[in-house]
Amino acid sequence: MSLCLLVLLALGLLPSAGRAQARHHCVVIDSETYLPVSHASIYTKTNGKFNSAITDARGRATVMFSFRTLTVSHLNYERRQLRSLTDTILLTPKYHLAAELVVSSEPAWIRPMLRRFVKQKKQFYGSKPLTLAYHYNTRNIEGQRYYHYQSDGLLKMAWNNAPDYEVCQQSGIITSADSTKLTDMTNLRRMLYEDFVGEFDNGFIRSHRFSVSERDSDLTDDEVELIFRAKHNKDDHGRFVIDTTRLIIREAVRTMGVKANKQARVSATMLALSRMMSGYNITAWDVDYGVTYTPTDSCWHPKDIRYKFFFRATEKIHEKEEASFDSLTGGGFSNMESTLTLKESTFKNEQLAPLFKPLPRTWYIKINTDAERAYEIELANMPAQFVLFKEEE
Repeated sequence: MSLCLLVLLALGLLPSAGRAQARHHCVVIDSETYLPVSHASIYTKTNGKFNSAITDARGRATVMFSFRTLTVSHLNYERRQLRSLTDTILLTPKYHLAAELVVSSEPAWIRPMLRRFVKQKKQFYGSKPLTLAYHYNTRNIEGQRYYHYQSDGLLKMAWNNAPDYEVCQQSGIITSADSTKLTDMTNLRRMLYEDFVGEFDNGFIRSHRFSVSERDSDLTDDEVELIFRAKHNKDDHGRFVIDTTRLIIREAVRTMGVKANKQARVSATMLALSRMMSGYNITAWDVDYGVTYTPTDSCWHPKDIRYKFFFRATEKIHEKEEASFDSLTGGGFSNMESTLTLKESTFKNEQLAPLFKPLPRTWYIKINTDAERAYEIELANMPAQFVLFKEEE
């Protein structure tokens, strides 16, 4: 070996065995606001192997795998396919996304109006039993895992006298880059139970500040768009359109970060106990949620919901029992993008009634009974057609 080659190897200037042959740095940004797009997925399947990268909070990603084509996707943006990777990737938004939600001075009429909405919302939302047709679409992309599940069927909506949802799946398709054949209803349950109107109460009003946005397009004379931001959590903010005469919320968008989600979704006592027992620590928890509502038979309910869930946690001790449970339920996905569409159904056949399954609330940290764990396994093994992911969809 020549002296020159030895020097190059010592300096690490030549590729060595086991070192990635490709390393591409890029940033993904919104084509309209020029703000970074966090948690966008960049993925490919080449020579039978699936690989992906995810952008960070600044929209940055490092692609350390070879590719012929790349797909760049995010729930709120049009998907792009690339044959080469540039330093900057522009994504076109699918929805109206506010560049920056700034809460200005709050008009005095807002809070009394919102309190009236809370007082009478049960007259309009979930006021009677409804069975709706649903289409559920969820996707997870992380590392070398690709999972896509579509489910169609009937959904019994929760209402004032029956606060739980029930599902009757009529068809399901799983597309996976590996042998994952489990059905994941987790985000479907989150979208239903973490409903914006359902969680909009007097406590929400007290803990947030409100102002009027400048939006005037797509609004009637009686409608106004309000911007909100939590008083103590900067990572809880959004906007919603409300009819000020009928007191109906027609659409809403909400973004919650790790601090807001910890406060709203988990018990501080259980979180502290988990940290003490196993070193469990949540490092990232971001939710991007959007919903539109529509009336059916004078009862308002969600029509379209989109939900992006990004989660990261560390744990020093992982018990064998938990590992077994994770394998039977899919272990949960940490970079999920889901949509749910609901519409009127012609469901009349009472013979289908026994086929409906209860949809319990999801838990994040909880001491579960054996019955609860067994039912989670049952939900994760609903009948579905399996398709092996072969190329970019």
